[in-house]
Amino acid sequence: MLDHLNVVDDINDIKPGQLLVIQRKQDNRRILVKAKKVLSDEIVLSNLKNDYFNFDMYKSGKSWVWRVWALPVDVEITSITNNLIEFPR
Repeated sequence: MLDHLNVVDDINDIKPGQLLVIQRKQDNRRILVKAKKVLSDEIVLSNLKNDYFNFDMYKSGKSWVWRVWALPVDVEITSITNNLIEFPR
């Protein structure tokens, strides 16, 4: 599936509320998240737990994020896709 999506190369390609697939550098896990906020250099994933990644660090290879794919803005998470797996830290 991800082979058909474009890797995000510019922070302006991410919109608040958009679903992202993030591949972690530490263990190659791919996780589905929603961008809560898009700041000048950070993508906020959770307001309550301070989960975010710095886009410049991602681009330079210094982030915990290895790859980011953005799903089309009209894709939604429904109750059938929700689960209780905690965000990997």
